[in-house]
Amino acid sequence: MRPYAEGKNVKTLDLNSRQTLWNWRGTLAYGALLLGLTAGCNEDTEGSEHRADLATNEALPQTIAIDKSMLWCGVKQIADSKCNFCHDGKGTAGAPMSLLTQPDYLKPAPLTKPKTVYEAVALRVHDKAKPMPPAGLLDAPSLKAIDDWVDAGAPPGPDGGCPSPDAGTLSPSR
Repeated sequence: MRPYAEGKNVKTLDLNSRQTLWNWRGTLAYGALLLGLTAGCNEDTEGSEHRADLATNEALPQTIAIDKSMLWCGVKQIADSKCNFCHDGKGTAGAPMSLLTQPDYLKPAPLTKPKTVYEAVALRVHDKAKPMPPAGLLDAPSLKAIDDWVDAGAPPGPDGGCPSPDAGTLSPSR
């Protein structure tokens, strides 16, 4: 018998008893069973794009699909609130390009050739020396939204337009 706690009420654990041995064997067997079941979940079947859900025996997608068109909606919301006061297509405050529509971002960047506007935007929003917007760097969620959209290849918005952030209605996205 060995003590496993110190103090006034020291309890002992009999490591030689049959019950303790049986409990350890059962715990190890159960752990091995679970490990075997979960290891099978991570193996891809050749040519299969789905994994099996052991509880329901239904196929589950390996990854969650993201509607890439909704990435533009996040960028549009940021541009509408932080950029389009100057980047309105009218040269306001000397802004060399419009950031009103998704096709505006696909045009060649006027100051950072041979990049596109969206590539130039991705650089400037992270530029601490010459930040855009000039008032200072965007917050982390806004930067992530822009980065995700750029990394996806600057896909267009949904056909029906982007949901309005306040009313849940659709607004033009292009």
